Amino acid sequence: TGRGELVDCRQYAALRRDWEKPPAGTAAERARALYEQGYNCAQSVLGALCGGAGLSESAAAQIACGFGGGLRSGEVCGAISGAVMALGLRMGAASPDDKQAKARCETKTREIVNAVKEKYGTVSCRELLVRNPGSTPGGRRCVCVSLVEQAAAMLDTE
Repeated sequence: TGRGELVDCRQYAALRRDWEKPPAGTAAERARALYEQGYNCAQSVLGALCGGAGLSESAAAQIACGFGGGLRSGEVCGAISGAVMALGLRMGAASPDDKQAKARCETKTREIVNAVKEKYGTVSCRELLVRNPGSTPGGRRCVCVSLVEQAAAMLDTE
């Protein structure tokens, strides 16, 4: 199926090889578990990735709370926002003079955004939901579950 085709969750799961649960012990598995507990997409990704940077999961949930649902307005996907926040924690510039860290973070941010655009055709939460309307039996959006896992997996080795 091409980008932009509407599919229900059963079709979505049947067409995607990445629908199976991620391997145990990975950031993708942790992000999916957080998402299934009811955290939003940004909270789930940042929560799964924050441990190595010294941020508690509860602090990550508080920081990322307003980023879910595309900043609560359908804009940039919250899973991407969570990944970029985690990226900043891990390799962002802690001072305005750290040009190398800033450049590394900017490059990796572009890689994350471009990877999602390549796979889904957009980084807009609103568009992602329109193009992929299916939901899981638990009421979570299929595309969101996949994006939460994929965003966490992109940084699992960073």
